[in-house]
Amino acid sequence: MLPSVRTLDLFKERDEKRRKDEAESDAEENDTTSSTANKRQRTFASVRNQFVVHVFVPLEGDEQIEEMYDDFADITDKVVFAKEPHISLIRGHYAVEYHQIDPLLNQLEAAIKTYSAFSLCLSKVRLFSNDEKSRHFIALCEAETASKSGDDKPPKVENENEYESLNSRHSPRHELIKSVHTVLKQYRSEVVKPVDDDLVNRFIYHTSIAWFLSADQEIGQRMVDQVAEHFAEQVILKRITKVHISVGHRKRIVDLSG
Repeated sequence: MLPSVRTLDLFKERDEKRRKDEAESDAEENDTTSSTANKRQRTFASVRNQFVVHVFVPLEGDEQIEEMYDDFADITDKVVFAKEPHISLIRGHYAVEYHQIDPLLNQLEAAIKTYSAFSLCLSKVRLFSNDEKSRHFIALCEAETASKSGDDKPPKVENENEYESLNSRHSPRHELIKSVHTVLKQYRSEVVKPVDDDLVNRFIYHTSIAWFLSADQEIGQRMVDQVAEHFAEQVILKRITKVHISVGHRKRIVDLSG
């Protein structure tokens, strides 16, 4: 078994530091520095009058995710755990102008509500990276997910595109993903170019648990191994009955049929 991340000298030093009594002003300064260093930066430009689109299923309150957070989230500030875990139904980033928000919401709602409720089994821990390879994500993926090489161990930093759902690529629940992207591609975005069909076809359901920077890859990989061990004998079963849509300040919750 790999050594626990808690045995790393870096974490021992951090635990000792926490036990010291610091002046309130110093603590405030340290908190600000840490927050600045770990602040997640956008991988796309912020454009005036462009509102980013989110289509997702929230996972806040899941007992197993909260248990994992209790075990790992406070070990190191080099690995940042998601405060609002969710399953995204979008591959990539999309944004629209203000006058497009209502038409987009209406189209997405009409498309999503034609699909039936379904269940997801999240159990495989994978390590994904963004296109720039600058940030890496610890993700919990649907159970059918497997690497093309057949290796079931958590891989080193790889691109999400290297994985796909073997049993659900043409299932109704995957058609839901394609339907969402079909609607999104009707709206031209100045933020990023649309994701091509091949990447959408390779989409797998997953939730990003935490992220870290390339400079902290060694620590991040140890955390991946520990999280994978945590989920070795358990899974997260989620019944998907509602899909949330958020565009700017506008939000909508869509009920799936059945």
